[in-house]
Amino acid sequence: MKNIAVFNLNLAGMAFRFYLMMAAVIIFGFLGQFTIAAILGYALAISFILGVSFRKTTKKAVAKGESQLRKRVHERTIKKAA
Repeated sequence: MKNIAVFNLNLAGMAFRFYLMMAAVIIFGFLGQFTIAAILGYALAISFILGVSFRKTTKKAVAKGESQLRKRVHERTIKKAA
C-alpha cells in the first residue's frame, strides 16, 4: 500500500527531483520531443514544488494506525456519553 503525503519531502529529495526534471526536459528537448518534455517536466515540477512523497506503508504500520483510530473513536464516544 502506498502512502502519498504532500509537503513531506526532504531537501535532498527536492533537489533530486529538480535535477531529474531538468535532465528530462533537456534530453527530450534535444531529441525534438517537446510535448513529452513539457508534460514530463510539468509533472516533475509540480511534484517537487508540492513536496509529494511516495512511501510504502507496511502492514504493521497500517494495523498500528487502525488501532490508534479505534482508540480515538472509543474515547470520543465515552466523552459524548459522559
